[in-house]
Amino acid sequence: VHLSCCGFSTSGDWLSFHRLQTDMSISGQTLLHAATVHAYEFYSSQGKPVDRGRLGLAILGCPFTQEYKLILYANKQQYVAQASLVPSFQLTVQSGQYASFYDENRKSWSVNFESQESCDEFAKQLFVAKVNTNNKKDSIVTQDLVVGSECVSCFVVNP
Repeated sequence: VHLSCCGFSTSGDWLSFHRLQTDMSISGQTLLHAATVHAYEFYSSQGKPVDRGRLGLAILGCPFTQEYKLILYANKQQYVAQASLVPSFQLTVQSGQYASFYDENRKSWSVNFESQESCDEFAKQLFVAKVNTNNKKDSIVTQDLVVGSECVSCFVVNP
């Protein structure tokens, strides 16, 4: 079974989403899902969050190369953070419409979605992208999907 994401969905500013989608399609990456979030960056030495304001959070990918990325962006030319999506990548779903993750520079981020539904849908789409990056047979990919649940696992077998 090989899962794929064929749809687009978004919350927030449609025009920004459309512009990002167009730019990413040109560069070989397709915008698979996007949401508007309020982002906080955590510095380990300070221990206090830095409010980065309202940003876009997107999943980009290319099914032919099986490469997918999570990006936090201010606009189409300014990425604030990014992380390669691999089976071991974790987006931790938290209460209050929050989720957290580490970027490629090992910075910790906490993002607040506009609704719990938006947070849940983003986690599901991220899970699909992680599954699509996995080219190993008989492996397990996990992702928190809702607050307070155990990780949901999917057994993936590539043909």
